[in-house]
Amino acid sequence: MKRRQDLSAHRRSEHPAPGAGGSGGRYECSFCGVTFAQRGHLSKHRLTHTGERPYACHICQRRFTQKTHMVEHIRIHTGERPYRCEECQATFTQKTHLVGHLRTHTGERPFKCSECGKAFSTSSSLSRHRFVAHSNQRAEEEPK
Repeated sequence: MKRRQDLSAHRRSEHPAPGAGGSGGRYECSFCGVTFAQRGHLSKHRLTHTGERPYACHICQRRFTQKTHMVEHIRIHTGERPYRCEECQATFTQKTHLVGHLRTHTGERPFKCSECGKAFSTSSSLSRHRFVAHSNQRAEEEPK
C-alpha cells in the first residue's frame, strides 16, 4: 500500500478497533467513522489522523502518539528487558515480543497469508512475507 488513505481503509476493514462498528461504540471518529466505547480510545485514535505526537523521549527526542509507546522505546536506551521467557530465560523489552517468542516453543503460527497459505508466529513476520513474496506479484497483475 503506497498511499496513506489505502492504509487507513485497510485498517478499518481488516483490523477494526475494539468497539468499532458495533452497538457499543458511542464515540465516533469524525475523520473515518470508526466508533469506540470509550472517549479516551477515540482521543488516541484521532492522533493517527492528525499526526500529532505529544510524547517525546527525553534521551533522543523521538516523538510518539502514545505514552506507552514512548516508555517501551526508552527501554532501548536503558537496556531494561522486563519480560522473561520461563522456558529459556530470554528477555524482551515489550510484552508483545515475548508473546511472539513463546510461539517458537509451542509451534503456534496463528497468522496465515491469504495469498499462499503460509503461516507465521507473529503479525510482523506475516507483513514482511506479504511485502517480500507478494508485492511484485501484485504489481505484475495490475493493468498498466
